[in-house]
Amino acid sequence: MPDDIEIHPARRSEYVAAGAATARAYTEFATPGSAYWEPYLARIADVAGRVQRTTVLVATVSGEIAGSATLEVETRMNPESTEPLAPDEAHLRMLGVAPAYRGRGVARRLVAACIDGLDGRLARLLKATSRFGAEFDSLADFCCFGIAPAFILYIWSLSQVHGFGFAPCLMFAVC
Repeated sequence: MPDDIEIHPARRSEYVAAGAATARAYTEFATPGSAYWEPYLARIADVAGRVQRTTVLVATVSGEIAGSATLEVETRMNPESTEPLAPDEAHLRMLGVAPAYRGRGVARRLVAACIDGLDGRLARLLKATSRFGAEFDSLADFCCFGIAPAFILYIWSLSQVHGFGFAPCLMFAVC
């Protein structure tokens, strides 16, 4: 997995490019001639319209925006929505990676960053911080950033060589 993937909250200067990259990810699924896709793609591209109510994470590869993910934790991204989020509810929305950056682990890193950000945030929201919670957070990080990538690497490319493929994956997870 490339080390040049960086995940961070969207900066004001990145709103347009992040929205364009995420909209490109959805464009291939558009139904030709459908009146619904153009407004939907415009909504996906409108990072500035949702960043005030949500957390928008941006993925960059070698400094270029590759995609984004929107995380609803405290409020819904739609300002017209009257239904509040429950204290134990969160949504991962509008996850998209531009086609040119697929297959590089960008989406996995975006999802892992969302999960990593949620566990501590939800613990504080629920007033459930403890020594156990801190250790559990470390375990969740190890699963997201250690075990999961090693497992995916083994399943996707190294399982054919059995033990010889298992060894590098084990080293990745342990080190």
